[in-house]
Amino acid sequence: MERILLVYIQANSQKNLVLFCDVKTERRTRKMEKRNAVWILLTALTISLVIVGGSLSLSLRQEKSAAQGTTYSEAATEAGYTMRITDGQVGLFREGSSVPYQKLQVPLNLLSDYDRHALEQGITVSDEAALQRLIEDYFS
Repeated sequence: MERILLVYIQANSQKNLVLFCDVKTERRTRKMEKRNAVWILLTALTISLVIVGGSLSLSLRQEKSAAQGTTYSEAATEAGYTMRITDGQVGLFREGSSVPYQKLQVPLNLLSDYDRHALEQGITVSDEAALQRLIEDYFS
């Protein structure tokens, strides 16, 4: 059973206007508002989860690099190999050398800002096996 609310408004020219306000329409409007609020909350939750997931991934990557004996430093004098950006490419350097013994043909624009910054600073590893793992981590 539907109820209809009648509202009479008197206009300037003595004519009566009748406005019908359907109670059912008000309920639908409230339902839509609730649905919209739920969708907004779900969207915010999804965005938050993506941000948290990205942060955790970055944190795990840093911990993994630290566990493998990888350090991030500007100087390459402590270990055997350094990977860093040189002349717009990724270069592999041996300890104490300022000239890369190999340049990797990889697209730098696909790297995250964090990875690009780390490569600009230079990533130093202790041996060739660690260097191969580092290359695979970054470019595979």
